[in-house]
Amino acid sequence: MKKIILNLLWLMPVLTNCASNQKVEISLSENPSTGYSWQYSCDPKDGASIEKNAELSKANSEKNSMVVGAPNQVTYKITKKSKKPVTCTFEYSRPWEKDTAPIQQFSVKL
Repeated sequence: MKKIILNLLWLMPVLTNCASNQKVEISLSENPSTGYSWQYSCDPKDGASIEKNAELSKANSEKNSMVVGAPNQVTYKITKKSKKPVTCTFEYSRPWEKDTAPIQQFSVKL
């Protein structure tokens, strides 16, 4: 499995060579208390499956409670299902704000 850890300030497309049924893991920080979260889509839609796993931030897990405003670490495990190229796009936005551009966006090309 390939692991990619992204900083929110790093917004360039990520290219990785990935065979069919190979997994890529991406870790991102998100702060749902602000309403922002990562949304994703893949093209083609059936070209990859994505599994999401959210973890408490270090501050939250050390205190064993929720700290208001503390970010979470979110891990996405992408499994490429197609032999053809697949592009998965991630956007950091408030899902209910339909006419507003995301504040962060990047693509992973598999």
